[in-house]
Amino acid sequence: GGEAANIAAIAAQFDAAADQRHDGALMLHRFTAGTPTVTTEIGLADLETLLTKLADNRAAGTQEPVLLSRQVYALAGLQRPIV
Repeated sequence: GGEAANIAAIAAQFDAAADQRHDGALMLHRFTAGTPTVTTEIGLADLETLLTKLADNRAAGTQEPVLLSRQVYALAGLQRPIV
């Protein structure tokens, strides 16, 4: 349904950011073991799907996990951009 398409779209955004060497952020609000009932919830299986995608990209050398503060400093020109 809609949630599966949403998770696939988020995973595609990970790849697009990696391909274009763009920074990105993933904000997670609330995890649920059941079926999400509001847009700020994510099921644990879907969370695992997204984290596996990021782990695969990291293993391939296409993405790097960083702190949000590092992204902010880079955007402000206070340190070398994250690439």
